Amino acid sequence: MHAPKRPNLGFRQTLVRRTVLALMLCGPAAAAIAQTVPPPTFQQAPLPARSQYSYGANREALRAQENGTATAKPVVDMSAPASNGKGGRADGLMPDLSQILNRADADIAGDTATGPRMDLISIYRKALENDPDWLAAQYENQAMQEEPNRARSALLPQVSFSGTYYKTSNQQGYLGDLAARPGNKQDYDSKNYVLQLRQPVYRPQAWAQYQQSRAQLGVADAQLGKDRNELARRVAEDYFDLLYQQERLRLAEAKRSALSVTAAQAERGYSGGVYTLTDVFETRSRLDLSNAEYLETQNAVRAARRKVESLVNQPIGMLAPIQPEQMLLDGPYPARQEAWIEQAQETSQDVIGARFNVEIARQEIAKQRSGHLPTMDLVAQRQYAESDTTNNIGERNTSTSLGVQVSIPLYAGGGVSASVRQAASRLDRAQQQLEGAQRKIQLQVVQEFETIQQGIDQIRAYEQAVTSAEESYKGTRRGIDAGTRTTVDLLNAAQQIFDARASLARARYGYALATVRLKAAAGNLGEFDLEGINRWLRPAEL
Repeated sequence: MHAPKRPNLGFRQTLVRRTVLALMLCGPAAAAIAQTVPPPTFQQAPLPARSQYSYGANREALRAQENGTATAKPVVDMSAPASNGKGGRADGLMPDLSQILNRADADIAGDTATGPRMDLISIYRKALENDPDWLAAQYENQAMQEEPNRARSALLPQVSFSGTYYKTSNQQGYLGDLAARPGNKQDYDSKNYVLQLRQPVYRPQAWAQYQQSRAQLGVADAQLGKDRNELARRVAEDYFDLLYQQERLRLAEAKRSALSVTAAQAERGYSGGVYTLTDVFETRSRLDLSNAEYLETQNAVRAARRKVESLVNQPIGMLAPIQPEQMLLDGPYPARQEAWIEQAQETSQDVIGARFNVEIARQEIAKQRSGHLPTMDLVAQRQYAESDTTNNIGERNTSTSLGVQVSIPLYAGGGVSASVRQAASRLDRAQQQLEGAQRKIQLQVVQEFETIQQGIDQIRAYEQAVTSAEESYKGTRRGIDAGTRTTVDLLNAAQQIFDARASLARARYGYALATVRLKAAAGNLGEFDLEGINRWLRPAEL
């Protein structure tokens, strides 16, 4: 395995080496002689031309030149001179990243946006009007509002009316010897009308069904509250995800711009003997990766933008970004984790819905057990009958009755007892589901609470990391000029700045999302909470 070739450090480094070697071997006199020896000339082969995104053919040509197998030397236009050393090798190789980052647009994907500029709260209000999942949840809740009315109807008076009308034709004849005798024919009508009023007096099954329907309405209301929290959470997640992807695109564009300058300077410097072939390959490979990263990030921005637009059902423009100086990094309030857990146990929509499901299962036992109990109704009835028959012509009857109807079940083959046992098992299941919901919501609260606290430390740590990376980059530039650092070191230092800035953006948006998710887990996420987070953003009109 061959050791990698050390890059050429230029005339200055060569002269220093010779001077030190002469001092060690022959003393000051030899050092003076060494300084009079002219440096060796270094003939660089010109680089082939390349496209903006592809360097495959050029790399093959460069490798051929390096291996001495090239058949012809391509001609390149090197009209822009390499660095003359006045600003240092680092100035010629890598531009000032701070200027590139300041010039980068904070919302670079806004070029394709045609809608109005919006912030978090305006997106949420639009989603309340246009999100199909939320609208469907509202219609479902409206349907469930009628469930108690349906169940209560079995306890209220029932009035019914029934009537019959018959038209009868009767033909009478004779048989045998009397067959020639003429018969009789009669046509007559029959009418019967019944008006009945039934008032349930004792129906335990209907009463249990009514109590069950009220619990079902509680489940529906809890589900609607959960859907509203879910909508607010989805709006915040999609909003901040789009901002984060736009920040990544901004950094990818800045990195690509810096590496484009670096690659061009390395090619010019290679022709002038300032940089090595390794420098050219390294800068080109970094530029290739930055181009791929830029294209990938562009697709991520488009996908994130489409998700937000689907919430509001319209194109959107540039979104208001986070203002770091406006973020409140003081953690959740109240500051006690136990207080949030207690609140979530009382107000979480999942826990509330699970409690109502327990009540539904309890009423189901009562409903099935009522199969052993009697029922009693108060019945009032008035009947009118009118009929003509062969025996009665023009008969009219009117009757009125008032009484009590009792029904007592005696034996149903064991089906009622089996239904009771089945309902009891489902009550046990509902109670365990309630316990699971309480534990789950406690876990979510603890997780988001700790995420907020960790997010504060991460934001401050990444802010320091950005500062340190920028200082490291400046030191590496000075090391390039002094000959103690290489091109790879400079590129790595620049990459650390972009990585630190991307991590800082991810930490900030993660902190904002953890704040939203904590309130959603506690069951009290609403427009008021989003308005508080919206104050962290730059106003949409700016």
